[in-house]
Amino acid sequence: MKGFDEGIEVASQAIQDDDAELREDAIVLFQELVKQGKGFDKAIEAASQGIKDDDLSLRKKAISLFEELVKQGKGFDKAIEAASQAIKDDDAELREGAIVLFQELVKQGKGFDKAIEAASQAIKDDDHSLRKKAIFLFEELVKQGKGFDNAIEVASR
Repeated sequence: MKGFDEGIEVASQAIQDDDAELREDAIVLFQELVKQGKGFDKAIEAASQGIKDDDLSLRKKAISLFEELVKQGKGFDKAIEAASQAIKDDDAELREGAIVLFQELVKQGKGFDKAIEAASQAIKDDDHSLRKKAIFLFEELVKQGKGFDNAIEVASR
């Protein structure tokens, strides 16, 4: 469809721009396209690029885009890479986004080992909200029949 193709082209160009705000807008546009079932490959490329950006806001939007891609059944491997990178970020909100992304991956039956690693790391974080999200990730892992020993260890604390 013409409108979608144009949107994909515009977002693909904008993600390359020097202006961080324009790159953020491109990620948001890709997220809307993905919700409409369009532009998956270009969106995966954009999110993969965005997670490596110096701009924190862009990295957060890239994690959200990956979450939407995963919900649509796309980009699992790149999403696992992105979440694994984001969980190490200095920003607590981005680390929370990584845990939420891992939770979505686990719901889709993907990334169990990396999710267990991330939850095990996050449960020790100073940030209360991140520790709480780590508990939710462990709950999802247990629902999927994974991470029992780690979950028992966490619950025993």
